[in-house]
Amino acid sequence: MARESNELILWDDQYWITRFDSDGRSQGKVHQSARIVSATISEDGTAIVAADQSGSVFWYRPDFSIRWQESLPSKPLCVALDAPGSLVAMCDSDSQLHLFDDHGIVQSRIKLPRPLHQLRWCPGESELVGISNYGFVVRVNPQSGAITWRDTPVIHHGGLAILTETKANSLQSQAIVACFSDGVRGYDSRGNPMRFHEKQPACRDVATAVLAPLWALAGVEARIDGFRDSGAHWFHLPTASPAVGIALESSGERLYAALQDSTICCLKLPRPK
Repeated sequence: MARESNELILWDDQYWITRFDSDGRSQGKVHQSARIVSATISEDGTAIVAADQSGSVFWYRPDFSIRWQESLPSKPLCVALDAPGSLVAMCDSDSQLHLFDDHGIVQSRIKLPRPLHQLRWCPGESELVGISNYGFVVRVNPQSGAITWRDTPVIHHGGLAILTETKANSLQSQAIVACFSDGVRGYDSRGNPMRFHEKQPACRDVATAVLAPLWALAGVEARIDGFRDSGAHWFHLPTASPAVGIALESSGERLYAALQDSTICCLKLPRPK
């Protein structure tokens, strides 16, 4: 989700990437020649980056015209744009982390211990958090190559999101990891495990708000649950079919969900107590 412009991108199994406004109206689409493995949009909606199974990476302008295109030597697995839309990080199946600027110029390449399947920038910082499909979580500076912290939990990972809070006049980034085998796992900015009020259900995706410490989980069943702060329950919503992807608005007032039955829906959420 582009949370400054309130827009969404969604990609499907027919190789289409579609851009929607907050009311569900299509704002344009583009067709890839191969299956899309990952895509992302900048917070202001001015840049879209997609990687497909052929190894190609595309940086699109808002109208889906191509700004630049590159090919990776190994299959790309995930991409992440920083908030201003000036840097894109991507990891491939050879465990290489690539950093490109908005002109397609390589800024760095780093060899990681494991290939990453999800990447997220920490807001206001020059670091990334990434997860593999199984047993590896890492926070890294993509320009210096320095690993801030890492963990090897024996769990199967699903989605990843960054929860931010302001404490003592500084921005704190917490990583929330959805787990198929362990509910959810969280890490503070130093890699210390977060303590939650209650155990969450097995889940495939997680989304966070920006203006409040709110987060939501898409379960492996047809349900979405919301939480406040360190896991106090916020809401429970049944869905027509399991969600394969979710996104929260900045304020946490609305949640967008892509469901297995090919439905996209917008849900108005209750006010947190």
